[in-house]
Amino acid sequence: MHVKRALVLVAVVVAAVVAYWYYSPYVAMHALQRAAQQKDAEAFNARVDYARLRASVKEQFAAALTEKMTNSSGFEALGAALGLALVNPMIDALVSPEAVMQAMQRGEFDLRSPQKSAEPSQESTPRPDWTFERPSTDRIIAYRRDAGSDTNEAVGFVFERSGFADWKLTGLRIPRP
Repeated sequence: MHVKRALVLVAVVVAAVVAYWYYSPYVAMHALQRAAQQKDAEAFNARVDYARLRASVKEQFAAALTEKMTNSSGFEALGAALGLALVNPMIDALVSPEAVMQAMQRGEFDLRSPQKSAEPSQESTPRPDWTFERPSTDRIIAYRRDAGSDTNEAVGFVFERSGFADWKLTGLRIPRP
């Protein structure tokens, strides 16, 4: 009788651990969003890998500008080449803790400086709804869900597993125009 109870207890504990492991990215996303809403920079920054986040955004902008250069001629190609030279310092300045925190609050990434953009009030800005894509067990992408919109049009917030059940924001999927 004691063996059956022990087996049931072990099964329950294993199921709880597996459930926590599986749902941990959603818990991390909620904690990150809560830290952004409460403007708790320390808790927010603990869940963001800024070096990888900046690298992700730089890669996407560089790819878009390179594509523009190869498909353009004349002054458009020159402008894209100049833009390519300015991508790294621009992204370093724009992907700041304040900008990322505002992106999580709004569910979108705005390339304007966070100090210059209007500060949303808690009452006027509803919390965004999210939809999730899970391409692997160690990566999840969260998209803001708007009625009638496609996830291909939304910015994706890429979270990657860091340890057993700890997740960090490591990238953005920026839609191309």
